[in-house]
Amino acid sequence: MTELSKLSPAALKAAMTGGTAGWGEWGSAAEHQRYAEPFVSRRRCHCGCKGRVTHNGMTNGVTLMSGCELSVRRWIRDPLSAIRALSHSSPTPLQEQKANGGKEETASAACGNNVDESP
Repeated sequence: MTELSKLSPAALKAAMTGGTAGWGEWGSAAEHQRYAEPFVSRRRCHCGCKGRVTHNGMTNGVTLMSGCELSVRRWIRDPLSAIRALSHSSPTPLQEQKANGGKEETASAACGNNVDESP
């Protein structure tokens, strides 16, 4: 059982909201209450602000992410949109299809192989 008197105020609120089952053993951003706790680090934040990592994003007593205070607060509010904002990946096939005006290219046409395969 978790010693509730040793938890920080944010962790105590999360524990009372979501329960203490599995506290400190596993955490899920989708299933547990998200909260932030400050800590000191030399690392730089991943969000692009070039500031120091000052907070941990936690659920159920487990750290899931770290960053500056703003990036952690965004993660707490909506973890999926915060992750999407940080990803610099190529567009999805659906986004490419919309950009092409709804026309779907075949792999051979996209590569420039316009070979007639009729018998």
